[in-house]
Amino acid sequence: IAKYTSYKELIRHVQFDMLDICLPGHLHEEYAVRAMRDGYHVLCEKPMARTLAQADRMIRVARETDRKLMVAQ
Repeated sequence: IAKYTSYKELIRHVQFDMLDICLPGHLHEEYAVRAMRDGYHVLCEKPMARTLAQADRMIRVARETDRKLMVAQ
């Protein structure tokens, strides 16, 4: 099983269509936005974000990048 020490290293070596953000809640916005800007659809575990402003930013970036943003448990 391959191991990667950073997000950038992962996307350089693996091809996929979407990312499941399974990180602590305070990292959801940062990595969801980064992934959508890099061209990936995002499945974000609950909670979506820590604040309404963060959730609004994630939704805005999904629209701007034409990526799907899904929230699940």
